Amino acid sequence: MKCLHKSTSKQQMEIMLSFIEENPEMAQNYNECTAQDRQNINELWDELRTELNSLGYPNKSTSGWRKAS
Repeated sequence: MKCLHKSTSKQQMEIMLSFIEENPEMAQNYNECTAQDRQNINELWDELRTELNSLGYPNKSTSGWRKAS
């Protein structure tokens, strides 16, 4: 069943902004990062995705949350 509510909730947006402020490397130009930096950034996004999806709908993939940021 597809979720009809696709907008990011206010709570999800606040958590996302706070998380990115605490981890500014997530906002760097991904193409200019080393392979190790990219791995670390991907792990941070996976951690954030898990936290945001635990709050309820909408649930998104890691790439979906990256686009929302």
